[in-house]
Amino acid sequence: METNEIREKIISSAQQKMGEVGIRSVSIDDICHELGMSKKTFYVYFGTKDDLIQAILDYHYEEVRSGMLSFLDSCKSMWDGIRRGAEKMAAMPDVRQLPPFIYDLNKYYPALAKNYNARILALNERLMKRIVERSIEEGIFRKDVDVNLAAMMLARLHNNAVNAGLEGDGKSVPFTRLADFTLDIVLRGLFSAEGTRRYEELMQNVKRQK
Repeated sequence: METNEIREKIISSAQQKMGEVGIRSVSIDDICHELGMSKKTFYVYFGTKDDLIQAILDYHYEEVRSGMLSFLDSCKSMWDGIRRGAEKMAAMPDVRQLPPFIYDLNKYYPALAKNYNARILALNERLMKRIVERSIEEGIFRKDVDVNLAAMMLARLHNNAVNAGLEGDGKSVPFTRLADFTLDIVLRGLFSAEGTRRYEELMQNVKRQK
């Protein structure tokens, strides 16, 4: 088995197990047992458990990045992207609690969590800038919109809505509702007259489909 393949199998196994029960509940022994390898072999690829967690985060970041880029590239227009995004958001489940992996990451590995969140925010800002630029070109957003400021605000408001919704107490507002509400407010300020008209029609259709 190739070196990269072994490393990827360790990451994949750890990601699955930690995703189910959290980081703290999964030991290096558990991962080695699952893969039928010795701890000596494990330490060839990862010096510590923290190194493994960072590798999982790097892997997830790349998945998010490639997924977002693929989505944008597949959009025939920005309006197509907004429509598909709204429909996807409406179909998401009512999630109110942090997944075990994210909960443990924030609580026990705050430095790793902070670094990862900063990378995701920077990625969102870059992608939001592309979205804003294309939306202005297509006449969906107003021509006088400050591209950089709009991209920054969209990325931060979305992240803040997600974080506010996932408080882990089971009583908070679903993050999908908060994210949808927040973006709705911001988008209405960015839309041109034509964009507003089309957006209101879209929202009516989405509500009827729920």
